[in-house]
Amino acid sequence: MSEESLSEMRRKNTEEKQAEMPSLINIITALAQRDCFPSDKLVRVLDGHDNLLSYQFEFANPWYVAQPVSTIESLRIEIDDQPVGTCDLALVIRDQIVPIDVARTFHELWWGFAEIARVEIKAGVVRELAPGSCVDLKLVLDMRTTINYGLKDNLAQYVLNHRLEVE
Repeated sequence: MSEESLSEMRRKNTEEKQAEMPSLINIITALAQRDCFPSDKLVRVLDGHDNLLSYQFEFANPWYVAQPVSTIESLRIEIDDQPVGTCDLALVIRDQIVPIDVARTFHELWWGFAEIARVEIKAGVVRELAPGSCVDLKLVLDMRTTINYGLKDNLAQYVLNHRLEVE
């Protein structure tokens, strides 16, 4: 087989992968929407004197294999259309708190497939939420993949919406 024929086959294969990618991303996002929120609760975390420290909700790793936390390119959240700054967010995995702003540097901490972590939102960055009330959460997670799947910029983006009850 000539080098030119091989090159043409590779080009066609790449074009076919790119054409299939939008439907694959839709499937991945639909599965994440279904599977990434194991709970509908937004938990108020209080200190020993009933002072609000943070809010937390459970979130499962959406990718189909374990990934180092450093593959998290960004995590953006809105509560009732109010954006929460990344400096006010952390991922809590096996009781290890990883501020989102520095997650890209945590190469040695892995987040397992479907492993449930907690997303923590510092108190005071959203209006005080009363127990029993409900909020609409929008979560946008960009994760770099560890091998090339033909995704644009090698990023899997999850745009997920979920309704949470404040506990």
